[in-house]
Amino acid sequence: MAQLLKICVLTSVLIGTINQPVFADQINGNWCSPSGKTLSIDGAQVTTPYGNSVTANHDRHHIDYEIPAGEPNAGGQFSANQLSDEEISVKIVKGKPPVEGKSEIWTPCKPTV
Repeated sequence: MAQLLKICVLTSVLIGTINQPVFADQINGNWCSPSGKTLSIDGAQVTTPYGNSVTANHDRHHIDYEIPAGEPNAGGQFSANQLSDEEISVKIVKGKPPVEGKSEIWTPCKPTV
């Protein structure tokens, strides 16, 4: 009887996770700033808010990259940390000595139709 109960509980847990999105709990995706800028993250490949493609340092919940030439704050460091599935905190560090800018909360972009 105890074995049957264990099988039922395990089956319930597995069925409950089938409909969960596979990308949840990762920084990957399209993120939008309050002012309408877009950041696209696909692993280490990033499309910056100004449309340039860069390779970022990344892990599951964080990316950072050197801001490319031709963009505002070029040579500075762009950093994003995932706070939840619905928010990332974006910060730019620029200058010598480095000066951290104020962090800004970005959210997933709404799908376009």
